[in-house]
Amino acid sequence: MELIDATARFRGTGTVDPKSFRKPFHHLGGTWNENTLRREICAYREIARSRMKDYREGDRNPVVVAVRNGSGFGKTHILTEAPNWLNAKGIYVTYNQGQDLTVDSEHTTAQALILRLILVLEGYSPKECDFALGSEEAAPFLRIPETWLRGLFVSLVQGIGDIAISVDEIRKLPPRAAQVAMSALSNLAAHFYKETHGSMCTVLVSSLNSETFKTQSDRPLIPWIVERPNHTTLDFFAYLLHKEDKEKVKALANALGGGHIRSLVYCFKLIIEEDMNASLKYLLNRMDQENGTNVDASDLIAVRKHVVDSIACRNEIDISQTIEAMSDTNRAVPPCYILKAFEKDGAAVASLRAIFGSFHLYNSPGKQLEEVGKQYDLFRATFDLPVVPGRAEILMPHGVLGDRGWYKDLKFPGKLSESTDALLKVQKIEGSDNCKKQVVATKTRPKAGRYYHPAIGNHPWIDRLFVAVHPTNDQACLVIIQDKVNGTDFPEACRMLQKAADLLSEAHDIQRVLLIVNVIGATEATTAQDKL
Repeated sequence: MELIDATARFRGTGTVDPKSFRKPFHHLGGTWNENTLRREICAYREIARSRMKDYREGDRNPVVVAVRNGSGFGKTHILTEAPNWLNAKGIYVTYNQGQDLTVDSEHTTAQALILRLILVLEGYSPKECDFALGSEEAAPFLRIPETWLRGLFVSLVQGIGDIAISVDEIRKLPPRAAQVAMSALSNLAAHFYKETHGSMCTVLVSSLNSETFKTQSDRPLIPWIVERPNHTTLDFFAYLLHKEDKEKVKALANALGGGHIRSLVYCFKLIIEEDMNASLKYLLNRMDQENGTNVDASDLIAVRKHVVDSIACRNEIDISQTIEAMSDTNRAVPPCYILKAFEKDGAAVASLRAIFGSFHLYNSPGKQLEEVGKQYDLFRATFDLPVVPGRAEILMPHGVLGDRGWYKDLKFPGKLSESTDALLKVQKIEGSDNCKKQVVATKTRPKAGRYYHPAIGNHPWIDRLFVAVHPTNDQACLVIIQDKVNGTDFPEACRMLQKAADLLSEAHDIQRVLLIVNVIGATEATTAQDKL
């Protein structure tokens, strides 16, 4: 072929395995949730197939499958495994890896894309494709009409059955060029289907930003919403560990990684391949080093703003392209990026490390909940964020007139210092013949600026307390919190919390009280809070 002869000097001697482009490349084995992913992509292929029979350029029926997720959430892994799941010949193209992309970004986008596919078939790596297409030798081929190149490509792959084209990191192209590329891929898939009399060319594309997922005619793509990692992900990677190490490493990876698949892989890779018993601090630093290299100061400012807005805003927040490129489908940013964004604020970092670490240090869900709740309060207090997060709902007791907005406006009095003093105690009722006991307030008066987390394990009725203030007149409000409540205990916990509110409000002459119950396993059907 003339193209290959003309650009042969750019072709390396080795073979290219697209799976080697995964970061980090590892041999941990297999793919988490593989059966589900296989079933989903096969279903999307059939959706695309059903639209091929009546395909027309310029209509709006999507035929290209699109994966949108932030950096490190497994897009490249999915794109390089998809051909196996589809039992198809895979052709992988990426615009990543620091390529020049000049010819891909201008008026030759469609021609350059099809030529890349042809070069990949001949064993060229992504960077070799880039060098070849940017050379003088390739210039005549870039002037060939797209329809001719489309026919050339189909003639090269005709007879090998189904194929799967994976195009990674479309966002690297300018917006207009990305639309041209989507149109070229849609038309190429339809032409392949027609010329091969029903063989499928399944096209998958990935991007950090969803705005690139449309063609020149505004034809949308088929969105593939990939399931977020969960506890089964930890089990999947942990099968290679010794039995006595599994739970410890899973807890550590959960603390560090959240739902960020690359972070999780690094955690298990470090333990399995380097046989290191890393501390929480060491692994967090490792996350910073490995995942922080592709973010700059403006990205970190955006992360801080995203975290603050997510807490404070009362309405759905707008997601910038920067945050979309770093977050998953739930708009969650990986812990490593959050830590890096707040690393210059010692108090914030201390709270964040404690939040993430609670999933590692405590086996009890109740203890995790208590510690996360406390550190989340301390974190918000550090940044003058609202006591009641913006999108949280305030429930008023039945029959009681009150202003929900008043409670929504509550502020922390500033940074909080922790106190382990007890606020309630059990004592014998004086004069009682049968040793009856009652709960009474201690001499400790709640003060603004203190965060009460009693040290005694059997503290009556409440777990945590602090004093909030209203910004209009500095009126005080007791915020009383009960953690570790299971669904079966909820009605009784609510009753006890109400008694604590009555007792402390009267003892310290603070009339306003906000009650918070953190329930393990709560659902929308939970109704016991109506009794508060």
